[in-house]
Amino acid sequence: FNENGDAMVLEMPGYPMEDKQSRLLVLKDKNNDGVYDSTIVFAKNLGLADSFMPYKKGVLVAAPPYLLQLHDENGDYKVEKIDTLMGGFAKENLQHNYNGLTYGIDNWIYAANGGNSGKPFWWGDTTTALDLHGQDLRFNLETRQMERLGESSGGFGLGMDEYGRIFETHNLTHISHSVFPDRYLKGKPILPENTLQNISDHDENGLARIFPIGEQEDRVNHPEQSGYFSGSCGVTYYGGGAFGEKYENTVWVADVVLNLIHVDKIKPNGASFTASRIFENKDFLASSDRAFRPVNMSVGPDGSLYVIDIHRKVIEHPEWIPDEIEKTLDLNAGKNQGRLYKISLAAGHEKFDFQQFKNTEGLLKSLESPNQWIRNTAHRLLMENSISNDVFVGLKKLLNSENQLSRLHALWILSHSGKLTANEVVEALQNSMGSLRESILKIAENYITENESILIKIVELLQDSDARVRMQAALSLSTLPETHPTYQKNQEKLFNALAQSTQLSTDAWNVAAVTLAAQSKTAQLFSQ
Repeated sequence: FNENGDAMVLEMPGYPMEDKQSRLLVLKDKNNDGVYDSTIVFAKNLGLADSFMPYKKGVLVAAPPYLLQLHDENGDYKVEKIDTLMGGFAKENLQHNYNGLTYGIDNWIYAANGGNSGKPFWWGDTTTALDLHGQDLRFNLETRQMERLGESSGGFGLGMDEYGRIFETHNLTHISHSVFPDRYLKGKPILPENTLQNISDHDENGLARIFPIGEQEDRVNHPEQSGYFSGSCGVTYYGGGAFGEKYENTVWVADVVLNLIHVDKIKPNGASFTASRIFENKDFLASSDRAFRPVNMSVGPDGSLYVIDIHRKVIEHPEWIPDEIEKTLDLNAGKNQGRLYKISLAAGHEKFDFQQFKNTEGLLKSLESPNQWIRNTAHRLLMENSISNDVFVGLKKLLNSENQLSRLHALWILSHSGKLTANEVVEALQNSMGSLRESILKIAENYITENESILIKIVELLQDSDARVRMQAALSLSTLPETHPTYQKNQEKLFNALAQSTQLSTDAWNVAAVTLAAQSKTAQLFSQ
């Protein structure tokens, strides 16, 4: 959905082959009955594009091996210009190309790598190529920066919660948490092999049981996976704020093989999380139609969950179907019957007024919405324009808001606009709930070399009651160079605090963070 209220859908008509190019559609509901009844072809000939997001009066499109920017400056649904922003992404099996473009609260754009490697570079300068080594990535189009995020699950989609935490999926492992990003490691070894952790509490011998309905088919190449997750994809964090408390802090995952959608409740577990099924012995949605193939989901401006059903009789990629069996199958059956479903409360709720995005007052009000899509869209629109004095004053007011999430958005926007003071960062670290403190610590890293009071506050948070805040405090401290005068002056205090933090409840992630915070003096800390 874009800021004008248009629903947009990316089609891959050639999948699983590469004989037809992707195209981007705009869907319209002309009679306002809640069902889309007309289609506009916004862009075609997009290669093997598999993901997109609204951006600057247009759209960003992941079209391996490229990242494209489609411009529609006058809003007439006709693309005036296409810019190639990046190249070098892997172009291999379509299931594993990079995907999941997501705008983060930190103003970076995130993408799942899909299990391929690739060496993306800024278009026109191959010297900027970054070897992904099978990791996910984030990039900043304004500053032309890109970074590896950490081990990729290898699946389709990224789920991101209100605070920027990332959840992933892939086939058998339906839900993983990317505990912290690769930028803190700087090539140093830690005890866990990587920072991607399977957080499901309902696995049996490495597989999570799910509950399809109707007569079942086995996977042609993996019959032993019958009744368990084997084709998980479309991981989506529900931040719509419209489904009630039961569905707050939930992650939704489709299984395209067994024709269903599964929901997990996310709860803190040390410095990471645990994912627990909401329903016992059944799943949220299941179909007896074997051609029902849910592949992706999106939370809309109305808080509803929209489901994409690619609808294919055969979903297994031909690369993994034995040749003698493939000859007996119609890989194209159902190709012309793809469809969308909308999941919402029967009672319904107020529609969002998209005019709210057209002025400063409306954008600031939108930052207080319970709907994550509305907040993130307002955040993006504010960042895409120069911050006026009215916006500046409004954001400053939000720093004292009782709405924790609007305060967090204001902090990130002001920080990236150079309008946030060190004192405001210290104040925010003192007066926010745990999840906010964790996110604000990442903002504080930008001030750590210039303000000793921020360093002292971060050191204090090594004793925080929240294990994830303690982990982030140590990670943030690891960004202060050992040669910096502020580090030298406070080294003893820092080391004492690191040692004391290890006496609190800890896990492998806390240990890793403290190790990284000790930098070159790990032996000294171990001795202490």
